[in-house]
Amino acid sequence: MTFYDSHQLKKKRVLVVGAGLVGMCVALRLAQSGVKVVLVDKSKPATGASWAAAGMLAPAYEAAHEPNAHQDLFELCMAAADIWRDFAPWLQAYSDTSIDFLGMGTLACAANDVQEERLNVLEKACLTRNVPVRRLSAKKARKLDPSLSENLISALLLPTDQQVDNWSVIGALMSALADAGVQVIPNIPITHLTRSNGFWCVPHLGEFDNLVWTAGVSSGDSVVIDGEATRLLPNDVIVPVKGQMLSVDPMHGAPSKVLRFGAGYIAPKSTRIVIGATSEWGVADKNVNPNDIESLRQSAAEICPVLGSAEIKMSWAGVRPGTSDHAPAIGWSNVEGIAIASGHYRNGILLSPLTGDIVKRLILEEGVSSLEQRFAPSRFESQAQTENYLSTN
Repeated sequence: MTFYDSHQLKKKRVLVVGAGLVGMCVALRLAQSGVKVVLVDKSKPATGASWAAAGMLAPAYEAAHEPNAHQDLFELCMAAADIWRDFAPWLQAYSDTSIDFLGMGTLACAANDVQEERLNVLEKACLTRNVPVRRLSAKKARKLDPSLSENLISALLLPTDQQVDNWSVIGALMSALADAGVQVIPNIPITHLTRSNGFWCVPHLGEFDNLVWTAGVSSGDSVVIDGEATRLLPNDVIVPVKGQMLSVDPMHGAPSKVLRFGAGYIAPKSTRIVIGATSEWGVADKNVNPNDIESLRQSAAEICPVLGSAEIKMSWAGVRPGTSDHAPAIGWSNVEGIAIASGHYRNGILLSPLTGDIVKRLILEEGVSSLEQRFAPSRFESQAQTENYLSTN
């Protein structure tokens, strides 16, 4: 994949609504392909789920065995991980910014029977899918990362799963967007649209050939189009999923690798160690519960004891856009000329560059793969029709 492939074509004008990492990558890929792009956000760019995230690139742990997930989610996540292997060094070199993409893999750990059973299921799923995985005794795991608890039962080494510093990625992408000529405008909510002579007319911004909605949990909100309230997706497709997390300062004896355990993780960055996260479906507030934060820290300390006495530097909450099948909606919405890319749930950072490329090819009519087509928003139309039929018969 080439990350700066501008070529001559008729100048389209596209408005991208939502300036998180997904929207940034969509805007960047379009601009690199010769499209004139305006990127707007209802608040400041990348201050929502993209900022709140931990920067996980974890196709194996998140998608190899995800109950109730889209049957092709793992394949999509693996394709996205492949793109990051090229995208990360390009972004670091282009922006002259380290994004902490270290290629060290992840240790999935078990310190109790429940976590051990999860490792057993994950190992089986990885082997079935021909994903590299290595079972480690507690002794061998501690040799790889001496911070691990003496109470550790076993671990899995997942070479496919990596991380980045999402805050650094945001800064690097902002520089790349500026160089690519993308106009980034904060504090502009897009609530009203009109159509005229084949163009989308947006108050204060002008006319556009296409719109791309990458607004996270707000992507499910209605928009007034030609005076009529319209949803770009069926009702309730996008579900808010609150996640609380915390960070501590780097310290002697802290983990050197990403550690996963149950639903939790420890992600060491250059400037902080991130510990998370809760997963609260249907909750959209960003309030932080001190009891939940302390529970997260204590769970992390069971895996890495040195964290038990660490002073909490920050605690926060973000709201991820989830869907019923835990997979994103990427493709044309039910309104002609408007594409949508939302619902990435826990894989937003991982899927952002791939999503940008899919939307770019969609807008420029370059074609999308059969795998990518299976994540089109239209899959929720048939689901909504079935649910409506069952509720009325």
